[in-house]
Amino acid sequence: MGAAGVPFGAGGPRGRPQGSFCFQADENPRFVIPVNNKQQSVCFEIAAPSDGVILQLISDADSGITINGELGEAGKSAFQKIGIVYKDLYEIEFNTQGLSLVSKTDHSIQTLRWSPMSIVSDSLSLSSSNGRTTEVTLGSTAIEVLLHRSRQDFLWLKIKLNDFSAVSTGLLGRFSRQLSVREKGRSGSNVLIEVDGHDVTVTRDFTIDYGTLSKDRVSCWVVPDGGRGAIEGSYRDYVVQTLFQKP
Repeated sequence: MGAAGVPFGAGGPRGRPQGSFCFQADENPRFVIPVNNKQQSVCFEIAAPSDGVILQLISDADSGITINGELGEAGKSAFQKIGIVYKDLYEIEFNTQGLSLVSKTDHSIQTLRWSPMSIVSDSLSLSSSNGRTTEVTLGSTAIEVLLHRSRQDFLWLKIKLNDFSAVSTGLLGRFSRQLSVREKGRSGSNVLIEVDGHDVTVTRDFTIDYGTLSKDRVSCWVVPDGGRGAIEGSYRDYVVQTLFQKP
């Protein structure tokens, strides 16, 4: 989700947030969303209820891009696979070993391992200078897929949410539009905030930004219960059956 060298939370030309996902080591993933002109962030955890759960992260009918992510075994949090669909033209699957690029027009398949690369084909390009961060450009939208080496290798994403239109759906679709958040009060370690008119009790915490290889630490308001109150509905509403499923 290529934020192309720009830190998470920097705004784009349309005044909407840029974003990356943040993963707290040995815990559930935290999706970190910048709010209030990038002065604060809200974050929420998704705990995989079973093995291989696939989440529809964002789908934009205007650009024709859908991004889905497959989590690992139950209780684990980082992505083991990322699926990207671009219109009816391409399907790209990333896993911890490499990627496959399928052209839907001529039915060709390219399979590559994680390594430096440069591929250009019509409105699509794939590029990597270090073999651990691959930038996928689809039309005018850039998406970065990162490979993190650990005891169990995993994938993460970095995107510019402002590259996606206001009609976007999926777990992160709401955040393609500017989110309004204000603090209303504190009680011990709990903080009451208002998220687009809804009161949510949160805590403050630090998390690691795996949207960069440098793994920066960021502070955020942690929204409990799978982000309920910050996302639309429940995260379970965004579970899909296949890696390339569209709405």
